Amino acid sequence: MCISISETEKDRKRVTVCTIVQFHNWFGFLYFNLIDLVHGILIRNVLKHAIRANLQNTEINLSKF
Repeated sequence: MCISISETEKDRKRVTVCTIVQFHNWFGFLYFNLIDLVHGILIRNVLKHAIRANLQNTEINLSKF
């Protein structure tokens, strides 16, 4: 997974998350498609938590996820 944070106009930040997946067999393809259904929701929640923690200047605890 790769996370990139860049500055944009008007003091805003853009967050980009990239995940690269390599399938080794059909089971991997099926497994990924099942995980993909909730992956976007999970990543959005992790990013929201990170942003809130950053605004509050607190440490991020990923064990909650």
